[in-house]
Formats: sequence, structure tokens, C-alpha cells
Amino acid sequence: MKTEIQFNTPKTALVGATGLLILGTPANLKADAVTACVPESARAAWTAMIADANPGDMGIKRTLYTDGDMRQISVGILPTRASRHNCPTRPDAISGIVRRGAPSGENIAILVAVSTADEAIAAACAVGRSLPAYTRKTSKASKRRRIIQVGVIPTDGGTVDLDEVTAVAEGVRFAARLVDAPTSELDTEAFVDVARETAEIGRAHV
Repeated sequence: MKTEIQFNTPKTALVGATGLLILGTPANLKADAVTACVPESARAAWTAMIADANPGDMGIKRTLYTDGDMRQISVGILPTRASRHNCPTRPDAISGIVRRGAPSGENIAILVAVSTADEAIAAACAVGRSLPAYTRKTSKASKRRRIIQVGVIPTDGGTVDLDEVTAVAEGVRFAARLVDAPTSELDTEAFVDVARETAEIGRAHV
């Protein structure tokens, strides 16, 4: 299944979604801006899911299934501690949870709650890295397209530059696609073609 990522405001990202994954530290997940993104009928269960959670070193995921339009609601609870070499946003934990536990379905939403808008770039990179653009699966399911709407929620009320996070996430996925492609497909001549196509975007010359 081919995966397309679109960055939007949290409200827009939720439109039409049948599955939802919200990631953040316990404190950020309790913010009013995050709770407002959870369907009202599921808010009591949402509070219970994060109340006594112990995210450990790499975070945990808990899931609630409903009979509403949004059938699957998951929470990815991120660790609150990071080494001096890591980012406080814990992009390593974000990538791990998204890779292992993104909701199934063709229209899903992933929201990441961060402390400030400055952390949006790290969150966008983590989500992009965990959803590879390269695939050569040949099953019927692999021919379908999955659209993932991604939103970042700064709990301090800041504003996220959607163009910026989109460009960064697309760059991460593009680099990963080049790495994932086998040499039988991305040989030296094909790589030069890719370089030329990329150069044209930036009005450069190869």
C-alpha cells in the first residue's frame, strides 16, 4: 500500500479519518488542545488510558476501539526523559510507535503533541522517517493508496509552519526512498536522473 503524507492543522487532519493516533508526553497529552481532538464520546476512556501509563524508555501505545465513525483511537505515550545526546521531543520514540502502531485503514490521522512550535520539525522528521515512500509489494492491497493526515499540536498555543514541516518530512522520506531502493533499480544512471530531476526543483544544474 502506497502511503501519502499530508501535513495540516489538527482540525483539518481529523476530517474523514477512521483511525487516530495521538503521540506526546503524559503532560502534553493532558493539554486542552489535545483533549479537544479526541471524540467527545471517547474522552473518559482517553483520560483513563493516559492516567497511569508508564512509557518506559521507548514509549508505549494503548488503543481504544469504538463503534463510531472513528473506529480506532490510539495514544502513543512518549518518555519524559532524554539523554543529553537526544532531542527532548524524543523522535526516536515517535518513529518506533508510528512504525509499529499506526492505525489501519486508508484514511487515518496522526497528531503529535509537543511543548512548543520549535519542536515541530523534529516531530515531522520522526513521522516521515517511520512511513517509508519506497515499496515494491505486488499484492492487491499494495496497489491501494493510504492517506495519512499529520498534525502537530504545540501545547503552548504556538503556530506551526506547515510548509516548513512538509518540506522537511518530504526530504526525509525522499532520502529514505533512495536508500531503500535496490541497486538493480537505482543504478548509477538512474541516480543521475534523480539528481537532475531534483536539481530542476531548486533551479540548479547538474
